[in-house]
Amino acid sequence: MQRTIAQLQQEIQSGESVLQEGIRYIQVACVRVTYLPAELQLFEAYQILDRGDTRKRDLAGVSEKLKSGEEPIQAAMRGIQEELDLTLSRSRFLSLGTELCQKISKGYNLPTVYTLYKFSLELNQEEFDRIAPVYISQEADKTTVFKWMPITPITLTPASLTQLQTSPLGDRPCP
Repeated sequence: MQRTIAQLQQEIQSGESVLQEGIRYIQVACVRVTYLPAELQLFEAYQILDRGDTRKRDLAGVSEKLKSGEEPIQAAMRGIQEELDLTLSRSRFLSLGTELCQKISKGYNLPTVYTLYKFSLELNQEEFDRIAPVYISQEADKTTVFKWMPITPITLTPASLTQLQTSPLGDRPCP
């Protein structure tokens, strides 16, 4: 699903990305959302775009691009609020570190360097009940479907990221 040059320009103007020498740079807050009593974690299964196309995602948790001047924790909290309609305090988010990686973006077909700020968030019973078993988030331009899956140890970051053959980051694979 190709995105347009106008969408890329909007992304750059809003401060969500930088385009430098043909490489797109973005920063993303990735929140691994779990409900431990049932050993489940939340996945973004797919999106239905406003033009009717379905985009398979299979991303662990909630991911949100940082806006200009925004701290990673603020983007993580905003993502949980916007996607799951949960307003949670900063203290609920556990930082899991930062990772740099690169891949060709599917949307723009551009080499993209990702700075991934990883967080973990454990929901309580009341929060889990609000969004289980499937949660649908509706926005102006898309509908996002989230589902719960058994916890696996290798799903802390978006699973669809892959390494480029030639990377300015060396042999740093994307998770």
